[in-house]
Amino acid sequence: MYKKVLVVVATLATLAVSAVVGQSAFAADRASIPVPPITLVVGNNAPFLSLVDGAPLHEYTIRVTIVVRAHAVTGVSGVYLHCDAAGANCTVDTGTNMFTAAIKGLNPQAVAAVRDHTIDALAFNGGQGEATDRAIADMYKRSLKSAVAKAVAAGHIPA
Repeated sequence: MYKKVLVVVATLATLAVSAVVGQSAFAADRASIPVPPITLVVGNNAPFLSLVDGAPLHEYTIRVTIVVRAHAVTGVSGVYLHCDAAGANCTVDTGTNMFTAAIKGLNPQAVAAVRDHTIDALAFNGGQGEATDRAIADMYKRSLKSAVAKAVAAGHIPA
């Protein structure tokens, strides 16, 4: 009986030591694997362009940031801003409105659009009318394109 208990205890001890040594070895392997850094590239502020005369209306602005890791865009995040008339001083609008709805709809599409070089195909139908929805999507696309251009120029992603 004691012999069986000793065999079980010895087996459990061996397994415990193996598990600890194995985990340590795996931890060492993980530590030696380089993790590519994350780079955030912020696009230009893209104001709404008046549907009447094309003048920029800075109080309605979208700014897109892309997330780059290992020379690939892995994420896109847009924000809706209220800026002064010159477009210099801006505050983030976190409310729910047609601009934040557009950003919420376009963000998930944007990573694939950047990878596939189809940014111009991004579209949003927010029910504001075709011209307004197109103008809002255009704001997003202008900022996204500027972020991609900055990332390419800096060598973060290939052209």
